Amino acid sequence: MKKLLKKALTLMLVSIIMLSCVACGGTKADGENVLEIYVYEQGYGIKWVNDLIDAFKEESWVKEKYPDLQILTPVDNRTIEFGENQLALGSKKNTYDLLFTAQLGSYYGTKELLDITDLVYNAKVPGEEVTYAEKLNDSIESAYLFTDIKTGEESYYAVPWQGGMSAILYNKTRLDAMKFDAPRTTDEFIAICESAKNATESIPAIIQSNDTQYCNTFLDVWWAQYDTVSGREDFYNGIDKDGEVSNKIFSDYQGRLKALEIFEELFTFSNGYIDNGSYNDGYMTSQSNFLQGKKGLFHFNGDWFSQEMSATTANLIANNRRVDDIRVLKTPIISAIVDNCSTIMGEAGGTADQELSALVKAIDENIAVLDSDTNTYHGVGYSVSPADFKTVKDARCVVAGVAANTMGVIPSYAKGKNIAVDFLKFMATDKAIAIYTEATYGATVDFTFDVESYDKDLYDSLPQLNKDKINYFKSFDISILRTVGTFPLHVYGTVNAFYNTRYYQSFADVNGSVTALDFYNRTLQEWTVEKFQSAVRNSWD
Repeated sequence: MKKLLKKALTLMLVSIIMLSCVACGGTKADGENVLEIYVYEQGYGIKWVNDLIDAFKEESWVKEKYPDLQILTPVDNRTIEFGENQLALGSKKNTYDLLFTAQLGSYYGTKELLDITDLVYNAKVPGEEVTYAEKLNDSIESAYLFTDIKTGEESYYAVPWQGGMSAILYNKTRLDAMKFDAPRTTDEFIAICESAKNATESIPAIIQSNDTQYCNTFLDVWWAQYDTVSGREDFYNGIDKDGEVSNKIFSDYQGRLKALEIFEELFTFSNGYIDNGSYNDGYMTSQSNFLQGKKGLFHFNGDWFSQEMSATTANLIANNRRVDDIRVLKTPIISAIVDNCSTIMGEAGGTADQELSALVKAIDENIAVLDSDTNTYHGVGYSVSPADFKTVKDARCVVAGVAANTMGVIPSYAKGKNIAVDFLKFMATDKAIAIYTEATYGATVDFTFDVESYDKDLYDSLPQLNKDKINYFKSFDISILRTVGTFPLHVYGTVNAFYNTRYYQSFADVNGSVTALDFYNRTLQEWTVEKFQSAVRNSWD
């Protein structure tokens, strides 16, 4: 498989960084008893990797296997291309044995990465009776599965090293004060935004910074709710609804348009739902304003919010300043899903969306039971067929998890590859997951693991926001969406949901008049048969 072109300037900067490290600290140790780790620092910090290293070195089996073990202090930065560029430098210049980075889907199946199918995925987790693959969340395991297009052979080249979720956060303190329940459908979400705008003390309901476009992630969530997770994957594999590889994918999968219409409603400046002043704020300023209840009822962000705002929260509390109750909102179900549900038409005089909301509430509370006599799920405000119940419940399971785009990889030429393999397996142990959970304020890599049962004190110490996420993942058979970077048709054929991804910027532009339908129609026009066939050839060669 071909590799993406690397920018010469970035490579030069990486080389300078490496030379600077050597100049400051002398020649680094390297060899089969040395583990050198790189970490791409994101919202969860890097405390977790240092804590795991300390615990790993104390394991009796590790001491026995590696009596001369040396683990260098991990190198970290916020340069997302750094890990990829290290691989591009090759064996003569890259000395990292383990890279915790992102956006490496184009390297799967190449000689640069170690095939870890048997070494990690099919191996037992140390001290446990399950394999790494068996313990991993099914949707994440499948997201990391690489299938060679030519041979059909399946293998693994990376593991997840984060397990949080992108989420719409909501200010429960303010919602409660305004007598709003957390919305369960997108129509309810929009209705709250409208009510907040028209309240006596009018406020824009949504706060969003310019430098973190987390909201764009939710286009995929609402799209997958409507077209199903497998439907979204078929799109990115170029397969239309007739099972053929064709450019009909751009007209067949209408969930893309339905989801973008929600964006248009929420972010069009003239609707008044988004605080356009916050568009000029940095992400930490936006998060601080949201935490203190100064702006917004909703904030597109993620469960890393607790980690990033931990120091701010402590400072505010110490100075008797306001700190609101911030929670994770299960992504509202796209109201247009009723298009695909023949029995959700409105129950007892209510609207279809009211029935949908009642059904979602029952699903959340796990109280919906099939009546065998009528072959329906029915309760207060809803009466639906088993097929429609499944459609809505499956949609409730769709999550924009960060694990699908955070790749831990071992270069095939790494001298410390054996230690790196064992470190990855150690990360899957209950002990290591608990350490990771504590260090990240509640983010857990997506393994089968119940932190509340394992360590109740640890669970109780976590922020409520993160408990919400943990309980959500525990209560549902979560489907974590694959990142587009793992689809060859996207990487090499540039296929995306629409012709560009500047959704938020386009709708939030005060001078803009673009619509969701404009995005849709232009995409249809651009993706001719010839262009699509060329994209397929580029991704399959």
